[in-house]
Amino acid sequence: MNYRPTGSWVTPAIPLLLFALLLGTSQYIALREQQHLHDVQYRRVYEHAGAVRTQLEVELNTTLNLCLGLVAVIKSEPDFPVNTFESVAESIMAQATHIRSIALAKDNVITHIFPTKGNEKALGLHYADVPAQWAAITRAMEHRHALIAGPITLIQGGRAFVSRIPIYPRDNVYWGVASVSIDEESLYRFSGLLGPDPTVRYALKGKDGLGEAGEVFHGDPQLFSDPRAAILPVKLPMGTWILAAVPSSGWIEHASILTLIRWSGLLLALVISSLVCALLHSYRRIHLIALQDPLTGLSNRRLLEEHLNQLILLSRRKKRAFTLLYVDLDRFKPINDRFGHEAGDAMLTTLARRLKDNLRQSDIIARVGGDEFILLFHDMVTRRDADAMASKVGRIIEAPVALSCGQKISVGASIGTSLYPDDGTSGEALISHADLAMYEQKSH
Repeated sequence: MNYRPTGSWVTPAIPLLLFALLLGTSQYIALREQQHLHDVQYRRVYEHAGAVRTQLEVELNTTLNLCLGLVAVIKSEPDFPVNTFESVAESIMAQATHIRSIALAKDNVITHIFPTKGNEKALGLHYADVPAQWAAITRAMEHRHALIAGPITLIQGGRAFVSRIPIYPRDNVYWGVASVSIDEESLYRFSGLLGPDPTVRYALKGKDGLGEAGEVFHGDPQLFSDPRAAILPVKLPMGTWILAAVPSSGWIEHASILTLIRWSGLLLALVISSLVCALLHSYRRIHLIALQDPLTGLSNRRLLEEHLNQLILLSRRKKRAFTLLYVDLDRFKPINDRFGHEAGDAMLTTLARRLKDNLRQSDIIARVGGDEFILLFHDMVTRRDADAMASKVGRIIEAPVALSCGQKISVGASIGTSLYPDDGTSGEALISHADLAMYEQKSH
């Protein structure tokens, strides 16, 4: 029977599994590195966008806080003179560089504006007659809170954000609204949206503080469709804007680095798995050599004992018998003496081949000594079967063998038999019984 070591299927499986594991690990490292590089770039963009957001919020709130002083004056003195308004407005504009103009609209009609020069067209304007601005004013009136509208195109020309501050004097009756125009481009430049830094592109949406529901009013609307864009809310006195930021040159894919990692991982996986495969193959060969007779290729005594123990366990469980033959060659020593050990080795090799060719693959043949063999037959269950097989083995061995010198020589065989469990229930007992029977036959 050809011996296949227990677990021999593992030999090709382990290198394949190791290769898959190493390759998968390298791919995982590549993906992690890609994610890391993306995260690094994203953090840089987010930091720039965060600085822009902070500047926008600081400038808008600073401007609003300055204008609240004017509102406080109106609340305390609703019918204050024009020169007082101009004095307060001039002071406010001196501290807030982005303010284009400050206007008061009693009953929503512009009655005061500073500076007057360049803004004459706005005097007398009734906000209700300008639908584009009226919606924001009604929201401010409804919530009684300052609201930053726009950017809008001003009646007097140009574009600006307009902070609408509804005014309710002490009697809690609506007086009107204070409007502060904040120059759009100046605010953008100061906050960094339009600056010397070319590495980040920005877009803003949420016109009139409507957040996600508002339209895009600065930059490319496609930025909001980029799944990797840094998205930050800009908090306004009432409502929000949404700031989107992406790298000006696009997101870097780092293809060369990732390709290097992947190919290095593939090469490493191939080298290591090949080394492991060679190591396992060498181990398997050594293991097989340790279990086989080096001359004939038959099982040796160690492997025979493994087979015998397995066969005993199987037969005990199934309550079946099996046969063991102990074979000792007769007239073999003279061959070595007369023709040399090479002729003796050729004789042993030929006989081993004959036994393998004439017996079944399931039968176990082992060389356990110089000219001694043990054979196991798992389905020989009676003494008659055992004797018949012993006669057959004897005939196989006794057939003449042609030596390289041209002579034909034959040897005999003394064969002892053991039958499990009649002659023993252990491997040692069965071999001992067959050995005694063999010597008894040889003495006759």
